[in-house]
Amino acid sequence: MIHFMQSDIRQMAVGQWGSPLGLSVLKDLANLYLNLVWESTVLLALCSGEYLPGSNDFGRKDLDKLIPPELQVE
Repeated sequence: MIHFMQSDIRQMAVGQWGSPLGLSVLKDLANLYLNLVWESTVLLALCSGEYLPGSNDFGRKDLDKLIPPELQVE
């Protein structure tokens, strides 16, 4: 059984994530994270009904498609 010292594991991880491919993967993961945060923020705002003031129904039809029929309020 091979036992790695913590510094060896750290050195391997930094070597992998610090490579051009690793940096590219990290960049893509950061973009994915930002897009997921943005999307969830928009969906939460739409679902709470606080997305636009007044009686503006912008995006309402698209939102209604996402809500299950049993949860929709007429």
